[in-house]
Amino acid sequence: MAQNKQYNPNMRGAIWTESRVTTIHDDKTDKPKIVSPAFSGKIMVHGETFTIRLWPVTSDNPKSPAYNIALSETRSSNASKEA
Repeated sequence: MAQNKQYNPNMRGAIWTESRVTTIHDDKTDKPKIVSPAFSGKIMVHGETFTIRLWPVTSDNPKSPAYNIALSETRSSNASKEA
């Protein structure tokens, strides 16, 4: 029988595909370059919520990462009310 465990959102998150992605022409590589995140969402780490954004890397180098990732702190609604 499966145990009934309470969901713990810590160290978890979710990302969604952005509906609008902005690209520009990169004159160095003569290819389009993505300048806005292709994916974004929220992630919780040790009780703190962060916004996560991912950009695909468009490089011919096989050792390049698949994505560049940026995290930024998300202000909670309580924190903004106290400020």
